[in-house]
Amino acid sequence: LARESLAKFLEPRQANAYALHHAKGMHDHQRKADPSKRVMILTRSGYPSIQRYGAVLWSGDIAASWEVLRKQIMVGLQMSASGFPYWTLDVGAFFTKPQRVGKRRDLRNQEAEPGQREGEAEQSRQEERELLRPWFWNGDYEDGVADKGYCELYVRWLQYGTFLPVMRSHGTDTPREPWRFGEAGTAYYDAIVKYIRLRYRLVPYIYSLAYQVYREDAMLMRGLLFDYPEEERAAEVTDQYLFGDFLVCPVTHPVEYGPGSTPVDGVPERRVYLPGKDLWYDYETGEVFRGGQEILAKAPLEKMPLYIRSGSILPVNAGENTKASVFRHTGARSILHVNAEETVEKENAERENSREGSCREGSRRKGNVNLYRPRLPEKITVEIYGGGNGRFLYYLDSGNGYEYQKGEYAALRLTWADGERAFTIDDVEGSYGYPKQWELRLLMPDGRRFCREVTYEGRQIRVEF
Repeated sequence: LARESLAKFLEPRQANAYALHHAKGMHDHQRKADPSKRVMILTRSGYPSIQRYGAVLWSGDIAASWEVLRKQIMVGLQMSASGFPYWTLDVGAFFTKPQRVGKRRDLRNQEAEPGQREGEAEQSRQEERELLRPWFWNGDYEDGVADKGYCELYVRWLQYGTFLPVMRSHGTDTPREPWRFGEAGTAYYDAIVKYIRLRYRLVPYIYSLAYQVYREDAMLMRGLLFDYPEEERAAEVTDQYLFGDFLVCPVTHPVEYGPGSTPVDGVPERRVYLPGKDLWYDYETGEVFRGGQEILAKAPLEKMPLYIRSGSILPVNAGENTKASVFRHTGARSILHVNAEETVEKENAERENSREGSCREGSRRKGNVNLYRPRLPEKITVEIYGGGNGRFLYYLDSGNGYEYQKGEYAALRLTWADGERAFTIDDVEGSYGYPKQWELRLLMPDGRRFCREVTYEGRQIRVEF
């Protein structure tokens, strides 16, 4: 009906392009009205090149079900492949309750029947409206957060949403605040908070990835085929993707409960394909797997299978600790998985190394993180994953406005030479400030860990481990 009505006034090709001109108008006039604020437009309608106007596309009012979650993964990858770098969705879906009848009826003006008091008539009208949801109101969970099945779905959705260009929880029918799912020490609450903390820990890394979109036309999220075009298997994978150097593997099936808090006999694991010849670190445990194989990954409620490629360099918030990172503690064992059947265990030879002392203390400190703070971080933590050479462009600016286009930014090229076990920070580019104190944490494939704390003054330094 909407398409038919629109066609009366706009030719279809013009209608498709309307969202582009709509975003352009908002972007251009907002910049004129207040040049000090960076424009961000959240829209469900898009057209090629809309990204130039600060637009973030989202998939609209989707319904809460495992099938929808599975489909959203591919939708996001297709949008990214189409040239839209900033795509997101409603974590947990917008609609949670099911549809009852396929037509909407307006009963607000219905008069009371003879002999029926007005209060009774109003209650009757409310009950009838509740039964007459429109066709798109098609979730599986009538009771929302009171349904353990929805709580499990929401946790898995949020784990996936942690690795989208924009992480956003939104919807109707039921609340979404973490404390609505339980309290500290309970499964759903702890899993939700764990991944929110992880997102904030990764803000320096994700913000730097966003700069690469601006500077190098990079993609924040992408299918495996973009990095491994020679692999036929990579082209077939539709439920995993790359986010920077992370391999993200969402869990898209229930393990504990279905709708109505009905227990299900699910298996807390999923198959994961590890592409290429790289080594892949389990980001939470530090276990290392060789690429070019499919593994069966453990996936209890509190963990989404997540891997980081060897040679990766991750600037992360020094003050944000999380249980989702291998660097949450020291002294852990590491297992190198040569293939799915053979494992070689190695003790962490460096766990008592005195050079880790300051890093152990730093990992215990907690702090609040605000992406758009004008205050510069005093300290930055960099995670380095050995087993391959790597490089990364660490980027900072004020988080608002457009002064970065005039050179008010800081870009620091970071390089890891694996054979030399040497980390280099190049001369800073740009006029914006940067952290002076750096905590460098290195994890090697055999489980050895190293830590260095250095002072950086804007000139190239080289640190050997």
